[in-house]
Amino acid sequence: MTLHFTSPITSLRAIIIGRRVFGRGKCLGIKFSNKGTAANPLVEIKIYAKEKLSAGFVGSLIEEIKYLYNFNLDLSDFYNTFKNDHFLNPILKKWRGMRPGHPSCLYEYLMIGMVLQNASVRRSVQMFKALLENYGTLL
Repeated sequence: MTLHFTSPITSLRAIIIGRRVFGRGKCLGIKFSNKGTAANPLVEIKIYAKEKLSAGFVGSLIEEIKYLYNFNLDLSDFYNTFKNDHFLNPILKKWRGMRPGHPSCLYEYLMIGMVLQNASVRRSVQMFKALLENYGTLL
């Protein structure tokens, strides 16, 4: 499960994401840190595991992360098309570098749906924390 949710253990500079790698039998902690700028993006990825991971496994995991988070998506045509649009240009300047979401599995959508159900952000964070504490795997 990927946790795309602000919780007390996260910040904008370092986001901790727990993801169980299905079919591989491993439970990992993954930490993303912003090391670049919008003009020159760079994301540091740290992977935490109980046992040493093979280089092949780490390489395939990084490729999966690039795919899931659209790191290789080229948005230059999109930006060029709308750079002179008086309505969209201010938004594009503010959010430059953002990537569209990628389809996740049904399980992830159900988990997110459960904690976002017309609740305040504070309540959603409380529900998400309770889910992690009661049903999550300690890394």
